[in-house]
Formats: sequence, C-alpha cells, structure tokens
Amino acid sequence: VIFSFLFNVIFDCDIMIDMEGIIMTLDIFYSYILTVIMGIILTPIASKIGDCTDIVAKENNRTIHHGRIARMGGLAIYISFMIGCCVFLKADRQINAILIAGFIIFMTGFIDDMVDLKPKVKLLGQFIAASIVIFYGDMYIHDIFIPFLPDNQILSTIVTYGWIIGVTNAINLIDGLDGLCAGITSIVLVVIAFTAVAYQRLDISAISI
Repeated sequence: VIFSFLFNVIFDCDIMIDMEGIIMTLDIFYSYILTVIMGIILTPIASKIGDCTDIVAKENNRTIHHGRIARMGGLAIYISFMIGCCVFLKADRQINAILIAGFIIFMTGFIDDMVDLKPKVKLLGQFIAASIVIFYGDMYIHDIFIPFLPDNQILSTIVTYGWIIGVTNAINLIDGLDGLCAGITSIVLVVIAFTAVAYQRLDISAISI
C-alpha cells in the first residue's frame, strides 16, 4: 500500500488501489522479505558446497580477488527467487516464459562456472532463452521506426533477440568488479518495478523486487 501511495505521489499517477491490488502489493512485500531471508540462509550453505566441491573462482591475471572464492552464490540467489515466485506469484503465459528463459540462462551460467563452456555454447543457451520469451511468451519490441524500412514483426523479432542477448552478455561482462553488477542490476530492477506498477503489472513488479 505504501509502495503504491508513494508511486502516486512521486509520479502523479492515478492508480486505483482496490482490495485485490492491496493484497497483491502486500504479496510483493512478503515475497521480498521471504527471498531476502532465504538468501541469507542459503548463501553460506552454497558457499560451503562450492568450497567442498572445488567450484571456486581461481586467481589469474584478470581477477582482483585473493584466495578461494566460491562460485555458487548465484545458486542461493536463484533458489531464493524461485521460492518467492512459487509461494506468491500467480503466473500467466508471459511470466512462465520469463521464468523458463531465466532458468535456461541460470543453468548455462551455472554449468559455465563449473566447466568453462565455450562461447558458442553459452550463446546457444541465450538464443534458446530469447526464443522462449519471443515465441512462447509472445513478447518482443514493438513500433520500431527505421527510415526507409517498414515496421514489421521480423525486424522487431531480430531487434528483440539482439536486445536480450546483448543485455545478458553486458551484465556478464561487468561482473568483474565487486558490487558493480549487483549495483547496476538493482537500479535497473527498481526502475522496472516502478514502471510495472504504472502499467498495473504487479506480477512483473514482484519479480523485479
């Protein structure tokens, strides 16, 4: 409720808050609390598993860390996220497409942390994930205007592929410095959450938060 009220005040938007909206807003809050608590609980466990199984980031000329750093933190975050989704989220076809694609991206990265996949294999995983979002979820960038070219779905699909795969690799590339990737993605997800509230898509807001 407070989240929706603040959004109305800051952005001067007229968003009707009915009982269903209030319940959904509270679900967002409860989902956030649950995922944070689960993340705090699971992260040390994942770190211990990574250390015992030797799934660690080893020092080389590109790294800035020292010592053995477990590479299993993403597993704890993903499990916490999925627990929150399973408990509170009411999924539709688009949400399912996002979750399935996210699982493919997660597994590609997780396997890469263990065995160092070739770039072509990682790109294939990203392509499959993008295809699920576009064709199963029926989500792609609309209203693309390029001079002298018609606005058609083929062009929109190509641009959407480039956007999803490009952003995925951009996030992966900035993961070298402590806090950089987490900070940027946190800012982006907060913006997505507020935008989703403006369009009354509290399910997307819940996923982002």
